Amino acid sequence: MKKCLVTLVIILICQVSFAQEFNFHLSEVILLAKDNSLAAQQARSRKKNKYWDYRTFTPRFKPKISLTTTLPEYSRTKAYDIQNDTLSSTVTQNINTFSKLNIYQEIPQTGGSIYMSTSLNRYQLIESAPSFAGDVFEFGFNQRLFGFNAMKWDQKIIPMKYQEALKKYAEELEYVSYSSTQLFFNLLISQINLDIAGKNYRSNQLIYAQKKDELNEDELLQMEINVMTAQRDYATAKLESEKAMITLNNYLGLPKNDQITLYVPDEIPNFSVPPEEAITQAKRNREKYLAFTRRRLEAERNVKQARADVRPNINLGASVRFYNNAEHVDDMYYAPDAFQKVNLSLTIPIVDWGERKAKLQRAISSQELTESSIKQEELDFTQQVYILAKQIPILRTKVRISKKTEERAERRFQVAKEQYLNSEISVTDWNFAQNSKDVAKRNYLYALKEFWVAYYQLRMLTLYDFERNEKIAAS
Repeated sequence: MKKCLVTLVIILICQVSFAQEFNFHLSEVILLAKDNSLAAQQARSRKKNKYWDYRTFTPRFKPKISLTTTLPEYSRTKAYDIQNDTLSSTVTQNINTFSKLNIYQEIPQTGGSIYMSTSLNRYQLIESAPSFAGDVFEFGFNQRLFGFNAMKWDQKIIPMKYQEALKKYAEELEYVSYSSTQLFFNLLISQINLDIAGKNYRSNQLIYAQKKDELNEDELLQMEINVMTAQRDYATAKLESEKAMITLNNYLGLPKNDQITLYVPDEIPNFSVPPEEAITQAKRNREKYLAFTRRRLEAERNVKQARADVRPNINLGASVRFYNNAEHVDDMYYAPDAFQKVNLSLTIPIVDWGERKAKLQRAISSQELTESSIKQEELDFTQQVYILAKQIPILRTKVRISKKTEERAERRFQVAKEQYLNSEISVTDWNFAQNSKDVAKRNYLYALKEFWVAYYQLRMLTLYDFERNEKIAAS
């Protein structure tokens, strides 16, 4: 037990000893999150899975070659015969081998398939010469007439799903930027609040120590309340700062004991965002709009399939086969016999109690629902992009005004502090100046957060960098 406790203490000491300190700008936090966060790793894994889904589809329309072979097969049989009241037996032993080479190709333009094959069977009785037989060459095709061609629709839809995955990956990386920006400001604001609380606590302690002998009982009690309140606010701010730091460390994949200091991102980029241009870029770049097209195609495909299922099922097949047998393998390919076969199968539904017609009506109804849903989603999304684009210049102005307000509130607080120390104003006036300074500082930080969160949300919704005037594409 003691050994375990010693080991645990050593681990804790090592964790504390090796805790690192980092100073990060907002852009550095975003880059680290895109590279190291679990959200980014999951996005890369999803993209990789979609890639391999697509790769399993593309070989479907290429020729498939297969070889079927039977290794030497030995068999022994014994036959009995009675002649002239005498029982005799005959033992037969033989060795067989078989091989078949097959080429199969689906034809997406028609929905049918063609195949070619050649086979060879070697048969040998023990103590006898071998003989050969098989199909020298066989060619055939199968085709459904007037039916639903699933392959033709798959060629349209499945590549679109892969393109959606690529766009979705870019969106997920921008969502990482959006989320890390929120976590960045959560920590930054908590650190600034901690700094404000610490300064207020120290300032109240200092003024209390300097003025306690000059104050009347009411003012003295107010100052004591101010000191205790500042002490409580400092403890609360410290806890909130630690929680925000652990949350950001976890998101960035850093050890929870690492200490992060953040720089205030007060350099606001100046760029224009015409709302119509933002909507155009969103339609061009977002996965959502490609998904709209794909969902319309899938609904149309389902209706086509349901209509085809109502009609009779007619399948046409034909093949030609050249067969031969010989004592020597070289003679197999000399003057083989030709066999031809053509078949036409027909399946006609006689009584299905309206099942097929019901499926058709359900497919049509689903197509109508899909169309109305897409229109509503498109309307909601374009409205969201439009409002966000209109907000960007307003938020930029809000940051500028909040910065000026924060500077003036800080200056007013310094003036009030000097006046209070010189007994020119009351403790109430000094408290009001201090609270106004704190509120102005927080409002400035909240305005910065609001702008930068909206900035990265706009990038996420449009996949377009309006600052550099270029499309955002994930590598």
